[in-house]
Amino acid sequence: MIPTLVGEIRRTDKEKVLRVALSTLMNLSEVDEAVELMVENRLINEIDVISRRVIKDPDVAELVRNMGDLLQKSMKILSTYEKYLKELNRGDLVPGVTHSEKFWKENFRQFESNKFENVQ
Repeated sequence: MIPTLVGEIRRTDKEKVLRVALSTLMNLSEVDEAVELMVENRLINEIDVISRRVIKDPDVAELVRNMGDLLQKSMKILSTYEKYLKELNRGDLVPGVTHSEKFWKENFRQFESNKFENVQ
């Protein structure tokens, strides 16, 4: 459902659609896995694009701000080495924040321990 909502946000210019989609995502944000999916589906990019538009509906403007704040905080948490190890141990490396160039630059020293056994 989250990839579908992000896709609709990406495609629409209608504020009513944005309000419904963003409200739904905000409600889902209480679940950590849902926020991870939002980050992995690059919702932050869409929020950035929308925030540059002129938004007439104050509710939509507030949703955009709140979602942007939530995703910014979550990206800092989700882009950690521990998140990468969690994915690795699950056997489910998912393209996203933990696989960005920034992540590797910040964490390359941690991979040197244990003779690079955590590099996949």
